[in-house]
Amino acid sequence: MPLYILAPILIALFGLMAGVFLIFLFASEDFNFLSIFYMTGLGLRIFLSFLFYFISFVFYSDTRPGYLLPMDGWLYSEQGWQICKLAEKAIAVTKENFLFNPNIYFIGHKALSGNITSYDFFASHVYSIFDYNPLSLFFIGSVASALAALFVYFIAKELFSKNVARIAVIFAFFWPSFILWSTQNLKEPMIILFVAILLWSIFYIRKFPSPLFLILPSISIWVLSKIGIFYLSIILGALFFVLLFLLLNVFFKNNVLKILVIFLLAYVFYIFFKDKILQILIAKGIYSQGDFKSVFEFLNFSRTVRAHGNLQFLKDADISSVGGTISFLPVGLFYVLFSPFPWQLGSLAQIIVIPETILYYLTFPFAIKGIVFAYKKRFNQSILLIFIIAGMLFFLALIEGNSGTLFRHRSIPFYLLFIFTSIGLSLKKWKFGIIYKC
Repeated sequence: MPLYILAPILIALFGLMAGVFLIFLFASEDFNFLSIFYMTGLGLRIFLSFLFYFISFVFYSDTRPGYLLPMDGWLYSEQGWQICKLAEKAIAVTKENFLFNPNIYFIGHKALSGNITSYDFFASHVYSIFDYNPLSLFFIGSVASALAALFVYFIAKELFSKNVARIAVIFAFFWPSFILWSTQNLKEPMIILFVAILLWSIFYIRKFPSPLFLILPSISIWVLSKIGIFYLSIILGALFFVLLFLLLNVFFKNNVLKILVIFLLAYVFYIFFKDKILQILIAKGIYSQGDFKSVFEFLNFSRTVRAHGNLQFLKDADISSVGGTISFLPVGLFYVLFSPFPWQLGSLAQIIVIPETILYYLTFPFAIKGIVFAYKKRFNQSILLIFIIAGMLFFLALIEGNSGTLFRHRSIPFYLLFIFTSIGLSLKKWKFGIIYKC
């Protein structure tokens, strides 16, 4: 059997064995429950990946064979395949020269997306090993999404309880859009996997110091530095501020006062290091630091670029200053949490997500309830997770200007937010006689 046909099967089998092994190693007391849900969640993702792949040849055999939905995954795949073919010709390709490399024309067409990322190079490595078959990338995304759900369970169990973790993992396994993103060769499943691994390592190492928990976070930090640098920065920043928060216990007892002090210190930090922060934000991009006068100008530009299409929102908003950013943040956060809205029916995709959107609206009050409970009763355990989720939501509120792309990108903090939704639900008394208690 050719390797390009065998590869997806091997990837699926690896994902199955890896998940079962992790359950046995870290959640053996809940092995039956988790293993059934894991195999079901992984199997559903694998099945839909193959189904979408097969159907695509019926409708798009000449334009984007293998890719049913017009998302970034097709661009990652095509540009990754171009890089792979150039490497076979011994033509060196880097992020800096790819978009302007005349050798791209040797394989028929130039860059497709106008952008190049580390994930394109990841796709090229997969193709160089297994040969061209988008199913390999689809199955990798499916495995990453299913494993991410497991680590959401591990985090929830470590911080709260097994029952909270059970509810959280059901959300993570079967939330419709989480499943969809995992079938289309997108970065989000891999980003959330390594975000979850990094967070779990931080929480777990407190109880069980081991060299393994130096390796896992190191790998996670390296991967996120390549494909999710903004999310890594938020995690490291949140970790720093939580440590600072705990140190402030020596001077202040009121938590609100401590948070205000932290925001003040964050602003002072920005004043002294704003040029360095801007340099990091635009590192290895096609823009130079001289193109922007401040971090806020860069964020404003990034948001403007994204504010296009029939789902754009607040296109003319100006966040190029501190005042503009602060005044816009509540509105941007509202869109992050609640868009796309049920009345936005511009396409079939928007109609399809209406049931999920309504379900999310129904569960959101439980998320608030869970956050309030965690703040009051599990403050030390939950403060880092709350800071990270808040940081990600604030970041998306500032840079997103299109409800469609936002709907996908917010899946990363939503994987974690559903832990608090599960806490809120666990505080309810169910008719089935099961009472979840934190």
